[in-house]
Amino acid sequence: MIYSVHFLRGIAALFVFVYHVYHILRIYIDITLPFVEFFHIGVDIFFIISGFIITYIVSKTDVIDASYILKFIKSRFMRIFPAYFFVTVPIFFVYFYVLGNPRGFTWISLLKSLLFLPFDSNGDWYPVLGVGWTLNYEVFFYGLIVLSLILMGKRYYLGVSFFIVLSVTIPFFGVSLDFPFSFWFDPIILEFLIGMQLGFIYVKKNRVSKSYLFFLPVLLILLYIFGYELLHMLMATIIVFFALMLEGNRHFTSFFKLRFFSVLGAVSYPLYLIHQPLLSLFGKVFNYFGLFSSDYFIIVYFIFGFTVSYCLSYAFGHFIDGIVNVFIKKYVFRTI
Repeated sequence: MIYSVHFLRGIAALFVFVYHVYHILRIYIDITLPFVEFFHIGVDIFFIISGFIITYIVSKTDVIDASYILKFIKSRFMRIFPAYFFVTVPIFFVYFYVLGNPRGFTWISLLKSLLFLPFDSNGDWYPVLGVGWTLNYEVFFYGLIVLSLILMGKRYYLGVSFFIVLSVTIPFFGVSLDFPFSFWFDPIILEFLIGMQLGFIYVKKNRVSKSYLFFLPVLLILLYIFGYELLHMLMATIIVFFALMLEGNRHFTSFFKLRFFSVLGAVSYPLYLIHQPLLSLFGKVFNYFGLFSSDYFIIVYFIFGFTVSYCLSYAFGHFIDGIVNVFIKKYVFRTI
């Protein structure tokens, strides 16, 4: 286990949690804390980590054949889909039958959400489970990895790099992209590429090599081209980079391995999936009883929301890993 990456997973989930607490509070009270917008960087950290992990995983194999690619697809499926399914489907039924379907979802909306296909829903592109928009990018990235592994084998990174760079630069050639391509080809997908670069550097144990003489200027050029939109990307890159640099330090590794951060990293994905619906529910309850009129209960809302989300994420993670995934491996993937 790379403890710094595991630590960052938990921190990224916590950042996103804080970001959503703030925006849900703004529905009910007049509060403006611009610095909290920074916590959206949790998503950028997740994307960079994802690129890093894929590179780290693939680097450990000597032969890339059909068997390996199938194994890779299975592992990514098990990591993403079961938990997403068990959160998305109940949320859909709550929207559809309890809340009166305010976002105009259809059964096709549910299907597209479960297939990680972005769609236009009343002017926005959020799937049934709001945070699922990031997973649409994640699965798109996995698709690029699989296609590149099939076509280029160990040189898969060339295919992924070429496609991502081409995708984000298409608008500069005067090409207008329609949805969903305008979604998929957003500059944010560069973060997967950054993670891959960090992965190669880490795998080769070449942390102070000439690679940075190329890598860092490229980031600055991209920041100049795309402007403030990539500021979070640059900051997230620096955070992940320094965390990896500290991996071998005995004192920092001990800090990364603290029980709280260890569990937070382990439940980061379930926490990421379930926290927003829970916070929305708790917000409605607190508002119904007029609790937001007191600053004290705003703090209580945060602590209560995090505690419940944290505990339920722990239980939900065990349910997925200990029951659902075991069932899938035994009865679904057994003959594949």
